[in-house]
Amino acid sequence: MDETCAILQQALLNEVVTDVLSRAEAIRRDINRLAPEEEHPGAAAVVEMLADMHGTLARLETLAAELTVLPGVQVR
Repeated sequence: MDETCAILQQALLNEVVTDVLSRAEAIRRDINRLAPEEEHPGAAAVVEMLADMHGTLARLETLAAELTVLPGVQVR
């Protein structure tokens, strides 16, 4: 029973890491797509949004890095 629980926990953790990395990549794509040009009207609001997205991306990447150092974690 303990081995089955450990296997299920590991599978769930692997899914979480994969999901975190997937979300981080989606944010990175959005940042690249939304990168404003200096003279664009409303660029300040977009820059603020991008800064928030960069912060979220950094947190997601840090979390993924922390999770992948756990024994047995494999990212697909």
